[in-house]
Amino acid sequence: MDRSCTVNYALRVEQLLMKSAKQAATLILSLIITMFSVQVGHAQKRGCDDVEGQHAFDEAITLRSWDALYKSYKLYRQCDDGAVGKGYSESVARILSDHWNTLPELARLARKDSQFGLL
Repeated sequence: MDRSCTVNYALRVEQLLMKSAKQAATLILSLIITMFSVQVGHAQKRGCDDVEGQHAFDEAITLRSWDALYKSYKLYRQCDDGAVGKGYSESVARILSDHWNTLPELARLARKDSQFGLL
């Protein structure tokens, strides 16, 4: 293979990788938006008292695994609005960026609990 073919091949591979990365980013962004836009129904089922709200707020930004996020969601889902919701969003973004390879775990939890998939 001559140099120009090698360069063209490398450029094509790079384009394919960039396209895949953009598609993955779009999918993740869509998932995050969906997860955090449907929580109104949960908040109406049971109120969030001040103590729960503070615990949820303190915990929301510290979550670094899908299991930890799911446990917190189960415990404090009635508090998921405002600052708490932003904390959960930050945790989701951090898990995605630091532990991308665990995305199948998120899919497993979303299949297990459809409401969590809408988180």
